[in-house]
Amino acid sequence: MEMQMKARILSLIAAMGAVLCTVSAGAQSIMDPPFGRPDAVIDLATRNGVDLVKGQWRYSDTRIIEVDSRGPGADLKPSG
Repeated sequence: MEMQMKARILSLIAAMGAVLCTVSAGAQSIMDPPFGRPDAVIDLATRNGVDLVKGQWRYSDTRIIEVDSRGPGADLKPSG
């Protein structure tokens, strides 16, 4: 009897949580995309454009490391 009561309370809490999530999702407003011409255009491929936004281009050398892939074993997990 006590387990049924706990299950009902848990179900009620879960239902209330679902309702609250739905209500909060409805509060989000969808804005129209901007239209017309922009006020300014900055070309970040040029030094002057990067300086305008006080930006900095960064990069990092990378390398690909080959590793062996494990296929699924008898337990259908990557243990094989």
